[in-house]
Parts: sequence; C-alpha cells; structure tokens
Amino acid sequence: MESITQEVVNLSFYKNPIFIIYIIYVSTIMISYLYMDDGTKNSYIFDDTYRDELGDIHWTDILTLDRDIHTVPDMLELFLSPFVLYTVVSSTLILTVVKAHEGSYQPYFYLFMMNIGILLLLFIIHYVSYKVFKGESVKREPSEWENTDISPPPGQTADKLKIKKDKRSYASAFRTQWILLVFLTPVISPIILYLIRLQGPG
Repeated sequence: MESITQEVVNLSFYKNPIFIIYIIYVSTIMISYLYMDDGTKNSYIFDDTYRDELGDIHWTDILTLDRDIHTVPDMLELFLSPFVLYTVVSSTLILTVVKAHEGSYQPYFYLFMMNIGILLLLFIIHYVSYKVFKGESVKREPSEWENTDISPPPGQTADKLKIKKDKRSYASAFRTQWILLVFLTPVISPIILYLIRLQGPG
C-alpha cells in the first residue's frame, strides 16, 4: 500500500508501462472516432437510432435500448441488457477474483484478460438466450412510399423503401451496447481498479 500511495504522491505513475499503454489506447480510440466517417458511426456503431444527423449521441436511448418501459417484459429486457449484465458480473469479479493490491502490473493484466472472458461469455449466452426465448420480434413499419403514388428516387426501388429497419432485431437493439463495451471497457475498468488500489487492502 505504501508503494501505491508513494507512487501517487510522487506522480511517478506516468513512468508505469500500464499508464503508457492506457494513454496510447485512449488516444487511438479518440483519434479513430474523430476521423471515422459519419456513415460508419450512424449505420454501424450507433445504428441511426442512437445518433442523429447532427452527430448528437442519444445516451439515454442507448441505456434504455430506445424503449418505453411499460411492461414487465420490457423491464426484464432492460435489466438483462449487455450494460447491466456486464456491470453486475464484472463488479462482482473485480472485488472477489482480481487481487487488486498484489503486484504492480499483474492486477491490470488479470483485469484485462478477465474482461475479455466476461464479454465473450456474456455475448454468447445473451445472443443464444435472446434467439431462443424471444426471437427477432420483427416490427414492420410503413414508410413514406407505401400506399402512395409517389415514385421513389432514381436508383432505388419501392420494395426496399416500403419497410423501415427493424428496431427490435438483436443487432439493432444491442449492437451499440456491445461495441461500446468492447472498446470502452479497457478505458473505464483500469480507472476503477486504480481507485480500488488507492483504498488499500481490507
């Protein structure tokens, strides 16, 4: 504990290879996102639902899966979302499995490996369970071209424009949360571990 405290007092943690790797990773993520085209951000990462044409990210919609919670199944789906499941499982394992106060670098390495295992296992269980018990629950919504005499724009067929993207498919409902977990977990979890180490054992 004295070494950890002394490390903070002397600000020598900047020499720590874990800190250097952390800064490189965070910088890479930020630069990659800044130079990523809007099409990729909207169509893949945030799936149009969670990011508007002005570039504003709807964090509340991401947390609530863009749903109005009115029924027990809706609430259950929210509590079993990737964010909630990962938070519960990882918090429990960090406090019980990872020995935060033993060694300088080992806890961060164990945390990184544990996060990979948690995400992989949770994704498999979550995906299979959703497919088995819920399915896609496809919702068909008429577009502006349906039931009208308006011709679609050149190069596009009316058939493609008659059905809007299904917001309840697994990919469109949960992909954003999984992507954020994969890329932001290495950013947030080391900070939590570092704060735990500052508290001292016991």
